Amino acid sequence: MDAIAEVAGMLGIASPRRGLSPLGMVAMIEKGLPVGALERVSRSVAPADSSFKYQIVARATLARRNRQAGKRLSAEESGRLARLAAIWAMANDVWGGADEARSFLFRQHPLLEGRRPIEVVLGTELGARLVENILGGLKYGLAGVSAQRLDRVLRCYRIGDPAGLHPIFDATGSKLYPGRWNTAASPMIYASEHYSTAMLEKLVHGSGKLPPNQHFIEITLPNDITCEVVDPAHLPGWDHMTGTASKAFGERWQRERRSTILLVPSIVARIERNVLINPEHPQFGQITHELHRPVWWDTRLSGRSGEGRRLVPSVRARRQRSARPTRH
Repeated sequence: MDAIAEVAGMLGIASPRRGLSPLGMVAMIEKGLPVGALERVSRSVAPADSSFKYQIVARATLARRNRQAGKRLSAEESGRLARLAAIWAMANDVWGGADEARSFLFRQHPLLEGRRPIEVVLGTELGARLVENILGGLKYGLAGVSAQRLDRVLRCYRIGDPAGLHPIFDATGSKLYPGRWNTAASPMIYASEHYSTAMLEKLVHGSGKLPPNQHFIEITLPNDITCEVVDPAHLPGWDHMTGTASKAFGERWQRERRSTILLVPSIVARIERNVLINPEHPQFGQITHELHRPVWWDTRLSGRSGEGRRLVPSVRARRQRSARPTRH
C-alpha cells in the first residue's frame, strides 16, 4: 500500500486498497475534509487525550464546523490534519508500532532544539518537513556517519567462556539471543572499545553477578577496513528498553553490509563505545584476535571484600553449565 493510499484510509476518505491519486488527495484537502477525519486521526495519535483534536482545530472553531451543513474543515485545517496523518503513518512505519511512534512524536527531540515533534508538525509545513527528514534518516540509515576507512589500527575487547559451545570470537550467540543492535536475522559480534567497558557490560548483563570461567580476547581491527559511527543525537530511542530503534538500525546496517564495524554508544557507559563486527562483510577476514586470557575480577565489584580473583567453576558446575553461548 502506497503512502497516499495509507493516509487516505486513515482520514476515512478512500478505501486503503483503492486509495487516491496525489492530485485527488489535493482536491479533497482543498474542498475541505469531513470533521469525522479529525476524530479518526486524533483517536489514533492521542487515544488517551480527548482534547488533542483542539490542537489541530480550535474548540470554538470545531463547534462552528459541526453546526455547518456538510460538517467540513477549512482547506487550511484539512492541510494541517493531512500532514499530521502522513507523519503518523511514517512514524508507525519507522518505529514498527503505534506506541513507539507515539513516544517519538510526544518526546522532546534534540534536533528540534528540545521541542516535541508533534508540536513542530502541527505548527507549519516546514516543521513537518523537518520531522519527516528525521524519520527518513532513521528509516534509511542516516543516523550513522557514512562509512569511512580506518586510518589507524584499533583494538577492542570481548569477554566470554572459552569452554562454551561456540568460540568467544563468534556471532552465533547474537543469533540465538539477539542483543540491543541486532535480530536473529542479522548476527554480529559484540565487543567493547575498552577492556573496562567490556567488564562493565558483562556485569550488567549478569545483573551484578560474576559469571564463571570468563576469559577475554583482544581483537585487532586493521587500518583501511570500513567503519560507521552511530550518533546518538540522530537516533532517538536507541537506548529504549524495547530496542526498537537500535535493532532496526543495526539490522539494516548488517544486512546491507555498509561497513565492517559499527561503533555504537554503550548503554551502561554513555560516553564509551561498543564495537559491532559484521561477520558477513567481505573484510571480516582481515580482523584478527589474540588467544583468550582469564579475566581477573575484583570481588568488590560484586559487593564482597577481598582481593581480585579469577572465577573458575567447579567440576560439577562445568558439567552442569548451560549450553547458552555468552555475549555482551
